[in-house]
Amino acid sequence: QMPQLPGGGGQPAIVQAIKDRVTAVYEKTATKEAIPAGRVFVRFIVDTDGTVQDVKMVKGLLPAWDAAVVAAVQKLPRFEPGRQNGQAVAVDFTVPIEVRAKL
Repeated sequence: QMPQLPGGGGQPAIVQAIKDRVTAVYEKTATKEAIPAGRVFVRFIVDTDGTVQDVKMVKGLLPAWDAAVVAAVQKLPRFEPGRQNGQAVAVDFTVPIEVRAKL
């Protein structure tokens, strides 16, 4: 069983939770650069206790935007951990995030 955010929803819910957080983080930390367009890939581990660990950009767009994506992932709520044979296991995620340009 894969890790789930509170409320479930699988990977689409994870992607949406990251998107919901990233714009707010970016707007607080970045200079007034336009939000880029493209796709980024962020990698992280959901540990056996449901915490997010080892967040890294696999493919980014702009340094400020990439930093905002990493910060957004780090702010995700605690997951329900993944399970294998009834035991909690760490699970490695690589998540694509579609970014639409905004000025």
